[in-house]
Amino acid sequence: MNEIEVKLDILERSVDKKIKLLNQIYNITENQQLFVKTLEGEQRQEYLSSAAEEKQKLIDEILKIDTVFISTFESFNGMLNKNRKLYRERILKLQEKIRLVVDIDVKIRVKEERNRQIFAPSVLNGLSPNIKALKANKSYILEQYEKNSKQ
Repeated sequence: MNEIEVKLDILERSVDKKIKLLNQIYNITENQQLFVKTLEGEQRQEYLSSAAEEKQKLIDEILKIDTVFISTFESFNGMLNKNRKLYRERILKLQEKIRLVVDIDVKIRVKEERNRQIFAPSVLNGLSPNIKALKANKSYILEQYEKNSKQ
């Protein structure tokens, strides 16, 4: 296997991991709505805090994957462009996976917005600092995905 193929493999594995992690974030976000609707008081806060902590761990993992993706891509982008025709199928496959990442990203944003509209102000005021920090980190990661997908 040559260097370009190895690096394309790294990129594909990175995107596959991101897809898996983003799907987990989506599921957690979906469950947060369920927690708010079905649980009360301290139990609800515990579940929401736990969900926020889990989402934060996943986001941190995604940020690490993004770092690997970007550095790998930048390390051979010139070689890849010179050999674009030779690796056309692999590039198209990778682009399709990146589009899937963007689609999942949009689903997460929509679900987050719906949750914000559904959560009563009293529930939002009681959220732990982790959840508030998560919103900022989530915005950052989503911006990074958009940036990566354009590359």
